[in-house]
Amino acid sequence: MGVMQSRISTTSLALLVLFGLSCGIARAGGPTPVAETPSQAVAQTDGITNRVVDGLWRTTDTYWHQGDYNRVVALLRVCVEADPSFTEAYSVGAWLIWSMGDTANADQFLQYGLARTGDPASLEYEYGWHLFSTKRYEAALPHLKIAVDKGDTDRVALTTLAHCYRLMGRYDHSITTWQLVIARFPDFRAAKTNLAKVIDLKNLKTGKDPVGPVGTHASKK
Repeated sequence: MGVMQSRISTTSLALLVLFGLSCGIARAGGPTPVAETPSQAVAQTDGITNRVVDGLWRTTDTYWHQGDYNRVVALLRVCVEADPSFTEAYSVGAWLIWSMGDTANADQFLQYGLARTGDPASLEYEYGWHLFSTKRYEAALPHLKIAVDKGDTDRVALTTLAHCYRLMGRYDHSITTWQLVIARFPDFRAAKTNLAKVIDLKNLKTGKDPVGPVGTHASKK
C-alpha cells in the first residue's frame, strides 16, 4: 500500500470513528441541538470533534499500560486526522513507532504533522529532538534552529540546540548558545558546566589549556 493510499485509509477510518463516537455521544447526552446558523454548525461540529479526540487520547493510556503500543499508535493517527494541530499526538506517536524499530515511519509521521499543523514551531522542535536523539545531528540542526527562531525559547530547546552544535564540532556556536542559556536561565547551574566542557573541547582542538568550571583554571591530568 502506497503512502497516499495509507493516508486515505487513515482519513476514512478517522471519519468513521468520529461519526460513530459522535453518534454515541449524542445518544448518551440526549438529543443534539440543531444548529441554526453556519457558525453554530461549525462550533457544534468542533465541540463534538474535540470531545471525541479527548476520549481517544484518554483511551490511549489504557492501551499504553497494557503494552499494546500498536493500538496506541493507531488511535493517535485517528487523533491527528481529527485535529491536525495535535502536536503531542505526533510526538508520542513518532516516539512509539521509533521505539518499535521503525525509524523511517517515525520520521514520516512527524513530517506529516509538519505539513499539516498551523503552528509548526513546537513540532519543529519535536522533529529536531527526534533526529537529535537518533544521532542525526546535521539533519536535526535546522529544525532545532527553526524552533528557537520561531519563539520556542524555553530552556530545553536552547540546551538541545547547544548540545547539537557541540556534537557537530561547531564549538563557537555551542558556546554562544550556552551563554544565551546562562543569560536567560541564570538558575540553571548545569549550563556553566556545559559551557566549560565546550570551551575545553575548543581549546583542545586549538592546543590551548583546558579550563574547569567557568572562571577557574583546571590542571591537566
